[in-house]
Amino acid sequence: MAQEQFQISQAQSRIFARAIYADIAAYVEAHQEEYREFLRQEEMNSDRENQSSY
Repeated sequence: MAQEQFQISQAQSRIFARAIYADIAAYVEAHQEEYREFLRQEEMNSDRENQSSY
C-alpha cells in the first residue's frame, strides 16, 4: 500500500505544531509529581552508578 504525500503550508504547520505543543504542555502540567519522581529515581540511579565505579 503506497503512502500518500501531503503538503501543508507554513501557516498550517505552525497551527499543527502549536496544537501539539499545547497538548504536551498540558500533559506535563498535569503530571508534575510523576515527573519529579522520575527525576528522583534517575538521580538515585546516577548516584548508585557513580559509587560503584570506584
